[in-house]
Amino acid sequence: MEVENKLIVRRLIAGILLLLASFRGFYISYSVFHAEKQFSFVTQEKMQTFAEYVLTVAIVSFIISIIFLITCKRKPEKMIEYSITGMVLLVFLITAIYAIGITAYTAGILSTFNILMLVLTALGLPGKKGFKGMPFITQEEAAKPIQKSESTAKAENKNDLQQLIELKKLLDSGVISQEDFDTKKKQILGL
Repeated sequence: MEVENKLIVRRLIAGILLLLASFRGFYISYSVFHAEKQFSFVTQEKMQTFAEYVLTVAIVSFIISIIFLITCKRKPEKMIEYSITGMVLLVFLITAIYAIGITAYTAGILSTFNILMLVLTALGLPGKKGFKGMPFITQEEAAKPIQKSESTAKAENKNDLQQLIELKKLLDSGVISQEDFDTKKKQILGL
């Protein structure tokens, strides 16, 4: 029994929200980088480091949002899901450790942004057996070549037919030889 690929709404929503959060992170990071002239030298260094961490979280959120948006209509693959989970947890831990040593205000912003990324990523990830009605891709399914849909196959057949008709007209008008026609015909038909 083959399960049809369908839209995974929660993954789509998580992808859109992560995309918005990443844009907000880019904005915060940009603002801090350009406002550093207002701070003392020691504070400048801390604010620049803060902006770098926010930028890191924003980049990771952006990458995950793109992955979620691209894969929201496909059966999940364990390796992709494990990679996403590992990347998010690693960034979360690094930025959480960094947040301990900074001011309460910037730590609050970074922690909130970090937790938002973690929650939205968890929203987009499948459960132990995949999404409801869409289990993980099996090894057999992954090994199968991608089959063309009926409409794609019909369009290709129609295109091949058009090419053969054009070739026949060229043959009848004497522009190409019978040998050229036969060669092209075999090429078009894949013989």
